[in-house]
Amino acid sequence: MYRKILNILKADNSVVSGEYLANALGVSRAAVWKSIDKLRQMGYDIESVKPKGYRLTKTDVLSAAEFGDGFIYYDECTSTNNIAKELAHKGAKEGTVVTCGIQNSGKGRMGRVWQDKNGDGVAFSVILRPNVHPSEAPCLTLLAGVAAADVLRAETAKDIGIKWPNDLVLEGKKLSGILTEMSAETDRTEFVVVGVGINVNNTSFPKDINAISLKMACGKEFSRADIIKKTSARILELYKDFEQNRIDGIVEHYNELCVNKKRFVRVLDGANTEGVALGINNKGELLVETEKGIISVFSGEVSLRGEDGKYI
Repeated sequence: MYRKILNILKADNSVVSGEYLANALGVSRAAVWKSIDKLRQMGYDIESVKPKGYRLTKTDVLSAAEFGDGFIYYDECTSTNNIAKELAHKGAKEGTVVTCGIQNSGKGRMGRVWQDKNGDGVAFSVILRPNVHPSEAPCLTLLAGVAAADVLRAETAKDIGIKWPNDLVLEGKKLSGILTEMSAETDRTEFVVVGVGINVNNTSFPKDINAISLKMACGKEFSRADIIKKTSARILELYKDFEQNRIDGIVEHYNELCVNKKRFVRVLDGANTEGVALGINNKGELLVETEKGIISVFSGEVSLRGEDGKYI
């Protein structure tokens, strides 16, 4: 019931009477008060305007009240990807989204750490069970990048791009990271977990981290719950195209957003191969035109050369 009350308060910026809430939900005024008290304990600022009713004054709160069916929420956890993998092994349904208020030991690519101990950003993981060969599963990382970019560009009206293969960037700084992990046999994919981390309301980062948040870029606070719900929904929407083998449109859109394309890059492959990125193919590989011809980069790190000649 507290979730229904929260939705009503969110939909109405004015004061909502306790009598209206009780009648709308078919419960007593005392039951309404108990639910209001529970929401306050979760962190919501709900003002009592006597004798008129209640008004929600703080909306950027992550709690179980924000998420309905298909979501599993934790106030605090180590890694949403780890939890999602455990649940997937136990048979969790495709489309299940695991999220949290604070993530203590999140993971990035290449063994890096993605942490948000202040709870200013968001972290969530989506469980997918694609009927594809394991070699095709990495395309889901690209799909998730397109989905996140679509949502964040719409929310901010900012020119957010994708740095191959899995980083969203804004103003030359990292805004979001995506980590895809898979459980598979030789020729069969059991499940894929797509983990997404987004800097939302962060106000600063350590000096050695070249990052930015939505709030830093736009000068306002965003609803983290809305970002999670909209981005996970967009991932599942594009996933339907992937399942129906409609990958061409996703690849085309990715190339439109790819900040590597037509830029001079260095492939950190031991030889530090350099060349001009041409975009990705339908396998998700980055095509790089070098002095020796066009090479396909399947995985690894790629650095962009900035205007000052330095690589980022």
